[in-house]
Amino acid sequence: MIFNKAAAYSHRAAVKNKAFKISWSVIRAVIIFGLCFDILYPFFVKSMTMLMSQNDLVDATVNLFPREFSMYYIRATYRAMNYLSSAANTFFVAITTSLLQLIVCTAAGYGFARFKFKGRGLFFAFVLLALLIPPQVYATPLYLYFRFFGVQEIAYIKLTDGILPYFILSLTGLGLRNGLYIFLMSQFFKGMPHELEEAAYIDGYGPVKTFFKIMLPNTMNMMIAVFVLSFSWQWTDVFYSNLF
Repeated sequence: MIFNKAAAYSHRAAVKNKAFKISWSVIRAVIIFGLCFDILYPFFVKSMTMLMSQNDLVDATVNLFPREFSMYYIRATYRAMNYLSSAANTFFVAITTSLLQLIVCTAAGYGFARFKFKGRGLFFAFVLLALLIPPQVYATPLYLYFRFFGVQEIAYIKLTDGILPYFILSLTGLGLRNGLYIFLMSQFFKGMPHELEEAAYIDGYGPVKTFFKIMLPNTMNMMIAVFVLSFSWQWTDVFYSNLF
């Protein structure tokens, strides 16, 4: 009798556990489907829109799927943008700026994480503040700074209408979302064991050699993540491209 009760209880527990797993699988599938739909739906709408004919685009009864597929807008946009040249220029700016940001943010993140110096907390607070201030706040003084680059009314040059502002901002740690990259690299370096540096110092390495020989090889994953984020945001940036 006791054995039968134990077996029944075990069977009910197994059934409940299986029901919970099935329910959670269904809920998880619905959440994943919703997220995928939310991400892919705008892309699908834009893809259908670019394949519409001129009549379909102005027809209010055509909602999503075109009645007549056409390559007219794709060809017109390709010619109007001079697409190959524009894509090559964008790729050059994005890849160069991303590499500069990666170098500067990795070095700055290592300095904040591993070295103690006066004003470190204040400077790191400025880094975090850069994450919160929207670029529209300082757009006008930033434009004027590069429009009259140098000492105003004495000697200055015009750097707008070119790509030099991108490189200067990236080299000085003030580029697009540089604060985020410095914060990410700093947090990653903080999580690395101090024994790595101590062993390197015992072997006669200095801070610079330790950074390049020991620390950098262990941060490749984070560096790749920062580079991908930087490149994707630079590629899709319209704020600085309109400003400069």
